[in-house]
Order: sequence, then structure tokens, then C-alpha cells
Amino acid sequence: MATQHSTRSWLRGFALFTMLSLFLLANSPAEAVPLTVVNPGFEDISGESPFNEFTFGPLNGWELYDPDVVTDGGDGPTYFIGTLTPFEADPIGNPGVYEFFPDGAAEGQRVGIAFNYFGSGGGGEYGMVQTLGDNLQPHTEYTLTVEIGNIASGTSVSNDFFDLSGFPGYRVDLLAGGVPIAQDINTLAGSIPDGEFATSTINFSTGGSHLQMDQPLGIRLVNLNQVDPAHPGSDLEVDFDNVQLDATELCIVGDANCDGFVDISGDILPAFSNFTGPGSFGAIRADGDVQGDATGATATLDPHDGDVDVTDILTMFGAFTGPPPDSLGLNAGEAGDPSIPDLIYDPATGEVVLSVDGSAIIGYSLKSAGGFLAAGHTPILGGVSTSLSTELAEAALSSGDGSIGFVFPTGLSLAGLSALLTENTVSTGLGAPLVPFDLVVLGPAVPEPAAMVLALFGLFALGLIRCRRRI
Repeated sequence: MATQHSTRSWLRGFALFTMLSLFLLANSPAEAVPLTVVNPGFEDISGESPFNEFTFGPLNGWELYDPDVVTDGGDGPTYFIGTLTPFEADPIGNPGVYEFFPDGAAEGQRVGIAFNYFGSGGGGEYGMVQTLGDNLQPHTEYTLTVEIGNIASGTSVSNDFFDLSGFPGYRVDLLAGGVPIAQDINTLAGSIPDGEFATSTINFSTGGSHLQMDQPLGIRLVNLNQVDPAHPGSDLEVDFDNVQLDATELCIVGDANCDGFVDISGDILPAFSNFTGPGSFGAIRADGDVQGDATGATATLDPHDGDVDVTDILTMFGAFTGPPPDSLGLNAGEAGDPSIPDLIYDPATGEVVLSVDGSAIIGYSLKSAGGFLAAGHTPILGGVSTSLSTELAEAALSSGDGSIGFVFPTGLSLAGLSALLTENTVSTGLGAPLVPFDLVVLGPAVPEPAAMVLALFGLFALGLIRCRRRI
């Protein structure tokens, strides 16, 4: 009967594997998604008031930022926000060379400007700000890039010369609910040649919670209005272009396909099908390699160690959430009796029996410094397994128990058994936290006097029972 039950369990597991494997191709790691920034390159000047190569005042999609109320609306006579279209000063004699920015705008034809005349430096920062239609989300990495321009001195179409030597400093703010959550404070100062652009990049990642979670995102571009000591008589301008904000959903613990859930079809089955065992095999997170070690060379946000082994699968078991709402998948079953499974060790033979003890065992990992007798390891779960002198491990989608063989050294006490196991972990069900086995030693390696008395008493009792049977 036990053999028939095992066969039926295997067939059910195989059918489940085949059915859900059809959906694996639909699961892939998340990619960066561009969020909508209105008028990101300042090309849209509809409704604005052009003056030769300039427009002045608030721009389409952007509002004036003026915390110290110094700009008088941002359209002059001292402070201006608006746009600039670099132009060919000599299109016949020197075509393709533009005034103020010899190579033209960083993107498109126009750039955003924040300009104030000399003598007003140090009066307070100002610039432009936009509130986006997207809110701050959990488990997401945001990348904000802005082209920062250090405008060169030049002559305008109206034949006015602007001395724009030096650089007044800039700041780029990523906002949520109007509050800065990440900033670039003038890190490119001194590195942008006159008449050129450089890219400001801000990376910011959320975890599962943040004080500004679900608040509207925003972008703020600021002229710090700091007088350059080397050029105290210059006008002060910072230019901005090509504002882009991307969002990438990050992987939660155990989430191989980075969809925000740890489930069977998207995470656990790929790990089973790509199982390598411990070692360096070039596995990636999408293969099921979700758990790193001290030698892992990958970023903290995506830890892995190059293999798909039982440790990865146990990580998934412990982080199991079930499938996304309204999607095909299996729900986690109840763990049953909350008691902890037992690891029963026989010091006389070294045999180890794993008992569900009213709970369940769907995976386990036992590690040592090299004291296991791996050749004697007998898997009991019918899934994937590792048999090494340093690690004995299994994982499956259905519970099992029984003897895993004569795999431990003989003669260990409870203290010795505890010292042998550098890791002792069991998974009792999908979504259940990983816990250590209860360690049970059948008898001490060196009997104590009281134990010997009990043993003799037991032998005497067995003798009486046999005698009665003979009578």
C-alpha cells in the first residue's frame, strides 16, 4: 500500500509539474518602465511667449519653484525660467555650430533654463518642478536622469552679449508627496566644460514600506544661484534637458521571476527544472537562483551564488505568498499540527530518521563542516536532493518522512549532534517559516548509570513477557 501511495503521489506531482510548466514562459524578470514626464525635453512651447531664441515664464508641464519668492514670477526682469533654442550664429560660414552650446541641445532643439543677472547671485535658489501621475511604489527601483548644461558665454539674436563664465550650481530632486526622497546636489560641478552637457543620475530603491509610499512622484530642477568666486561679475544660469524617470520592480525574497509573488508556477517549478545542486554553474535569478552566500558577487538587491540548490528552494518555501490575484496557481496548504518535525538519531548506527511528528516535511537542509557520510544518504521526498559530506538536503512539493540512511557518525551525544550540525533547517509547508528540527537522540553514546539500570529493567521486563508467551 505504501508503494502504491508513493506512486500515486509521484504521478500527481508529475502531472502538476507538466501542467504548470506550460506557464513558465510567461514569467520573466521585470524590466525598467519609463514613467510619463510631461514636456521632458522642453520642446513644447505652445501657449508660451517666444522672444527670439527664448521663452520666459512657467513652461508647459512645469511650475515655478521659488521658495524664497525672489523671481517675481520667473519672467523677469532679473530672474527667468523658460527655454532656449541654441542657434547657428553663422550657418553659411560655420554651419552646425550653435551659440551658447556649440553642439546644440542635448536632446531635440530646446533646453530649459533658469537664469538670473549678475548682482542677484546668492539671493535664493529657484527653478522648476513637476508632479507626475505615478505614485511611489514598494519594491521598486527608480532611476532619474537629467542632462545638466553649463552654458557658454555668447551673443543672442538681439545682439546682447551674456557673460556666463563660471557655474552657479544645481540640484535635482526626486520627490514623493512634495518631499525629497533622493537628490543630486551639484555633484557634476567643475566637471562640465563650458557649452556642454553632462548626465545627472539618481537611483533610489524602495523596500516594502516608506513614509511617502503611494504619494505622487515629482521632479524638481534647481539653480542654486551661488556666485562663482572666480567669476563674480557673470550672469548665473543652469540649463536642463531630456528629463527621464524609469521604474523597475525589484525582486522580493524568493521571487525568481520578480513579479512580486513567490508561487509555484513562476518560482518553485523553474527552480526544480533548473536544479543544479551546490556549486558554480552560472545560474541566474530567473533560473531559480534566489539565495546568495558570503562569496556572492552580485548586488544586494539581487543576491545569488551561481547555482540552484535545495537552499534556493527552501528560501522560496519560506517566502511563499501564493500566486498573484486572479491568476492560475496553487494556494499554500495548511501546515496541520504546529509541532515541529523531529530528527531522530541513533548513535549506535548513525542512522537518521526524519519524522513529521504531526506536522509535515517538504524540504530540509542539514549542513556540517564535512562530517556526513553522504554515500549512505537515502532521499525520502521524491523531489530534488543534495548528498555531500558537508550538506544533506531535499525539497519537494509533497510531504514525506522516514529514514535518510546511515549518514551521521556514530557515538554522538545530544551536544555532539548539535555541534555537528552547522545548519539544521526544515520546511513544513509553503509559506511557513523555516525552523530547526527537534533533535532526538535514541540513546547516549556512553550509557549513564541511570540509563543502564533502566535498560536492565527493560531487558528483565522483556524476559518476563517472553516467559509468559511460552506458558
